[in-house]
Amino acid sequence: MKTDLPFVSVIIPCYNEEAYIGKLLSALTLQSYPNFEIIVSDAKSTDNSIDIIKKINLSKIKIVSSPPNGPAAQRNFGAKHATGE
Repeated sequence: MKTDLPFVSVIIPCYNEEAYIGKLLSALTLQSYPNFEIIVSDAKSTDNSIDIIKKINLSKIKIVSSPPNGPAAQRNFGAKHATGE
């Protein structure tokens, strides 16, 4: 892995996204940029979103639970947990 590349945080707001979250995370894992983390800011989903995320089982994925206040608030909440630049 190139360590001279900036560490990037990808923040994904999530609320009942079971139809899309697996495809999104799979696409992110195929990126050529190696130095990143994925933070899923979940607003207490009531579907299978979290189960789908956990099945992907990547060390780069961190799930944080946020109050359901909308996508912008979820992104801000996720940013508080980010370690990237």
